[in-house]
Amino acid sequence: MKYWVEADVIALFKNLTAALEPFARAQQVSLQFHAEPEELRLRYHPEEITLALTTLLCWVITFTPQGETVTLQLQVVQTAQSFCLNVQVQNSGADLSRIGEITKHCKFPVKIYTPEERGTIYELRWELERQPNYSNENLYPNANIPPQIRGFYAEIRKRLRSHFTQIEHKISALAAKNPQDAVFLQKINALILANLDQEDFDAMQLSRSLAMSRTQLFRRLKSLLQESPAHYIRCFRLQKAKEMLETTDDTVGEVAFKTGFQSQSHFTRVFIKQYGVRPSAFRRTQKESHK
Repeated sequence: MKYWVEADVIALFKNLTAALEPFARAQQVSLQFHAEPEELRLRYHPEEITLALTTLLCWVITFTPQGETVTLQLQVVQTAQSFCLNVQVQNSGADLSRIGEITKHCKFPVKIYTPEERGTIYELRWELERQPNYSNENLYPNANIPPQIRGFYAEIRKRLRSHFTQIEHKISALAAKNPQDAVFLQKINALILANLDQEDFDAMQLSRSLAMSRTQLFRRLKSLLQESPAHYIRCFRLQKAKEMLETTDDTVGEVAFKTGFQSQSHFTRVFIKQYGVRPSAFRRTQKESHK
């Protein structure tokens, strides 16, 4: 059973931003917070909005290019019986509107806008009951972050890390030399993963998502991994295809489609060239049938 309490709802989001700031800093992204008004006491339960917003913020931070900014903005829209809190997450540096992974896990309805400047706006609306004893007490900027928020943060970090485990060796090798390069590769991996089933997601699309020119992306990736962007994307797709064959009951054709190959025959040719055997050799169901 949920027990609603009256408290400063703005402080909830301010503390949430503070909790995620180390995660954003590790991604080389600046995380900012703005609210109008600076204090608002309402009846609410944090479970309704906190997990949804944390999930959304973490994915936007993950896909935002290094050196850019993610901003959480709050604005109150007043109605006769309630307050509607307009919650906006906006990034700079890249249009992320085509990346469905960002809103896939968010349980709240999300509206997406693309402003004239390069960036994306994600908007959530949270309706709250208005209280007659609204006050203008000061915020408590030095208050400790609630354990629930820390728990949400830890869970989201765990989910994000799970997407990169199969290429941990490359990221770890880069992190040992230059953490900024490791973050850059993480963003590349996240973008390819989010567009894995899109056969037209190529080096050009990747460079646009990273707010870089194709030449800039080629030079940087070549210097880091001695691979071109096109080769890296293809190898990433094949690695994910191999994992699907080993861990699911999908057919070779289904795996080819899910990893962005235009046909099963093309997928098979590329797979054999990469691994030396046909994709069917990795199928879990085939392995089990020979036991």
